[in-house]
Amino acid sequence: MKFEGTKNRFRRMSAAAGFFLAVAGAAPVVQMVPSCIAIADAATVSDTQSLRLPLYPGAGKQSYTTIVYGPSTSQYLKAGSARFVVRAELNKVKSWYLASMPEHGYRLQSSNPNGQDGQSVELDFVAKHDSGLDVTLDFRNLQNKPKDTVIYYTVTDATIPPRSKASLLSSDVKKVEIQYEPASTSGPSPTIQRTVSESHLVMALVHAVNALPVDIRDVLYDTNMYYGGATLRFVDSAGHVIEVKVEMGTNRVVVGNTPPLFDIQNHVWQLVSKDMGFAPYPPRG
Repeated sequence: MKFEGTKNRFRRMSAAAGFFLAVAGAAPVVQMVPSCIAIADAATVSDTQSLRLPLYPGAGKQSYTTIVYGPSTSQYLKAGSARFVVRAELNKVKSWYLASMPEHGYRLQSSNPNGQDGQSVELDFVAKHDSGLDVTLDFRNLQNKPKDTVIYYTVTDATIPPRSKASLLSSDVKKVEIQYEPASTSGPSPTIQRTVSESHLVMALVHAVNALPVDIRDVLYDTNMYYGGATLRFVDSAGHVIEVKVEMGTNRVVVGNTPPLFDIQNHVWQLVSKDMGFAPYPPRG
């Protein structure tokens, strides 16, 4: 089995619909509505939402951008973006947002440098009141102007639908029949079979599958090409079988004919690999 790798953030996975980013004025303190989200006037922008966020002082209105997305194939994702340029060094701008965003209801989830030159950095925030609302701030030095910083806002609002009952595995599972293809970047590997009947191993797999959310991504980006995957047959005490496909390269798990699930950490794949005695990912180099 060959799968295309994926980036694990919803905001990069889909063209989205009906969400635009409205960034507040240059003042560092912004008056926020209690929920941080205000529904736009339907007569002005149909079926959209607006989000007010703090903006670094000095980012003039001439850089203000409003993005309105049209219909998307996903009804669960909405997104928007904006770009600004400020006369300030990158680290100073970054520090300002690290202090300001928590004051406006956002928790820092990650901070990552982009590239090897130290001239760009990305901050990823999640709304404290809504874990599906993600705000990413990407700061970059303007080319040939080291004292100017470009600020990119990217907002994604993800609403995860409930799972169907048919996708939930029973606690009465007694064994798991595994067909396993080890991970590889060079080509398909021979399939290996094993039946797992130890109760703690069986229940670990059941709980891992049942904990996954529905996958709402529209597009699986081609970031890494992997071969590998597994088919699990969960067998209960009455002999009933539910087949589960584990797609390591796409972070997807599919239970029977139900909608795909999103395994952002590839937890199920890692458990299966451990049960089979293999490393979950191919060696580097």
